[in-house]
Amino acid sequence: MMRPDERIYPGLLSKIIPLLDIRSTRFITMQALSTITHHSVSEVQRSLAQYTPTFLRLMDKFPENMKLLELTVGVLSHAINAVLSQDDVDSQTSRRLNMPSVFRHILAALRNPNATSYLLSHAFNMMAVSSKHCHKDIKAVPALVNFIVAGLRCDELASRCRAWAALFAILDPEA
Repeated sequence: MMRPDERIYPGLLSKIIPLLDIRSTRFITMQALSTITHHSVSEVQRSLAQYTPTFLRLMDKFPENMKLLELTVGVLSHAINAVLSQDDVDSQTSRRLNMPSVFRHILAALRNPNATSYLLSHAFNMMAVSSKHCHKDIKAVPALVNFIVAGLRCDELASRCRAWAALFAILDPEA
């Protein structure tokens, strides 16, 4: 018997993603994708990761649109985390996702003075999960390491713990 999400999602993403290029549907499409990533199974989230270049292009095109940035970072976080949280991740996977570029875009969004706690928490989450498989990519960007270290001073205990886990994974990837 098929699960409900298996009946709904086949073909849905390929129909929704082109709507990101239409000005009048861009925001509602990102809201829909955000809802999908928050409430779907990991297979659907992993299939969204193949659209990472599209999401990065949106971040390049609209760097001042904070709502769009925060939704995009949230979608990227869930999609990439679903891919990188698997045990059988190889170096090809992080290259295919172009993690150095993802990290640069996330940092650019975090530098926005209007960055929200939603964006920060999703960025921290992505760093914590990706640090296991992409520690070399993270180490190569000193500003990213600084962001993670700054997370150790966060008031939110959960964010502080994520920052600690990410830092530990970066410094000792074999642990």
